Amino acid sequence: MMFRLVMILCMLVGCHADSSMHGHSADRSLVSAEDWVVVDAADDPLADHRPSDLRCSEDGIYVEAGILEIDTGRCAYVTLKQATGHALQQGDVVEITIYHDALYSDPPANAHLALLLDRTQLWQTIIPIPAESRLFSERFVVPNDLPVGTRIDFHVRNHGLNHWRLVSIERHT
Repeated sequence: MMFRLVMILCMLVGCHADSSMHGHSADRSLVSAEDWVVVDAADDPLADHRPSDLRCSEDGIYVEAGILEIDTGRCAYVTLKQATGHALQQGDVVEITIYHDALYSDPPANAHLALLLDRTQLWQTIIPIPAESRLFSERFVVPNDLPVGTRIDFHVRNHGLNHWRLVSIERHT
C-alpha cells in the first residue's frame, strides 16, 4: 500500500530521490519488467555470493504495475537477466531507480544489489538492514560500446522479509 501511495505521489508532483531522477520512457528504458528471467547457478555471474542452501520460490518475483518486485521472504537471493532493448555507447550514463519498503532483519544484516552489463559488474550497493523505506536512483558511465541485445543482470541478496522494486534502468546519452 505504501508503495502505491509513493508512486502516485511521484506521478502527480514529480519525484526527486537521492540523485536527479527523470520520468522513464520506452525510448530510454534498457529493460522490460516482464522480460526478466531467473539465472541458474551455472550461469550466475555472482555465483561466489550464492548461498549453498538457496531456496528461491519464483512466486517471490513478480511484476506489479509495470515494476519488477522481489519479495525476499520467498526469495532472499536472486540474479535475473535479460537482453538490453537499446545499444549503449561508451560514455552513455545508465540510471537505475529502486524502491524498497522499510527493511527488517533480526539480527541486523546487509542487502547487496548489483547491476551487470555483458557479465561485468558496473554498479553495486550495500544497504544496511534495518532501514527506512526509500526511493533512490544511482548512475554510472558505460565504459565501452555494447550492442542492442547485450545481457544485463540485476542481483539482489537480502536477509529478512523485505520487498525490493526495480522501477527502471534507463540510458542517458
